[in-house]
Amino acid sequence: MSNALIMIVDDEPKIVRIIQVNLERAGYRVRFAYDGNEALRMLVDEPEVPHMLLLDMTMPYMDGFELMERMQSEERLKNIPVVITTARVRDADIIEGQRRGATWYLTKPVSPTELLGVVKEVLGGIKQPPLDIGTGE
Repeated sequence: MSNALIMIVDDEPKIVRIIQVNLERAGYRVRFAYDGNEALRMLVDEPEVPHMLLLDMTMPYMDGFELMERMQSEERLKNIPVVITTARVRDADIIEGQRRGATWYLTKPVSPTELLGVVKEVLGGIKQPPLDIGTGE
């Protein structure tokens, strides 16, 4: 789905810029926010809802899990696919991401090729299969 609007939510400007450049080269439109509060404000206030979110977990003011929770309480936001992009690699974090409805969970660093592949699959309606990762420690 070229020309889809993708929102990047990450507190690291360099990472946002790298992802933005790669998505725009692939034909996607990009919006970004540097923390969960800013992202929620944009999601609520902007007339166009993004086709998907690329969401970091560790951010100031409101982390990614809280943003996902707040999105679930907003009718127009609750069905936006969320791809978690984070350095958190603990099983408990992955399980929590799945429990909260993440469509995909990617651990940083993510290669541009892998990220674009996941974006294409998610926009095509494909969800990551559940991961068999044990009990979460």
